[in-house]
Amino acid sequence: MRRLAICGAVLMLAACTAQQRGYEPVVDVAASGRTQGEYRADLDQCQALAAQQNTAQVAATSTAVGAAAGAATGTLLGVFGGRPAHGLWRGAAVGGLGGLGYGAWQGWAGQNRLVSNCLRGRGYSVLS
Repeated sequence: MRRLAICGAVLMLAACTAQQRGYEPVVDVAASGRTQGEYRADLDQCQALAAQQNTAQVAATSTAVGAAAGAATGTLLGVFGGRPAHGLWRGAAVGGLGGLGYGAWQGWAGQNRLVSNCLRGRGYSVLS
């Protein structure tokens, strides 16, 4: 149980750190005909817009779905192994951690897409 709690805490810290740094795509600024200063201002604005996305709701939904799927799988494996209660607990824990990681990744990837699309909308050539 302690290992699962530590893994969950590490996943949450990693997700928070990734979102704090802000995503900066590879952009061909020269092709847009703008200065580096204009690009920095536009990037800051696009990152601020992306930060408004509700990633907590995505993470919570994915965690709930992951926990339910893990619990169901754990129960089935436990029933066939003769220990349904033990399988339920482990299945829910592993499913919840998997769902949490997936939810954090989905929120992070969604914010990255928003930053890239925002810069494209402002006339930049976004390479990645």
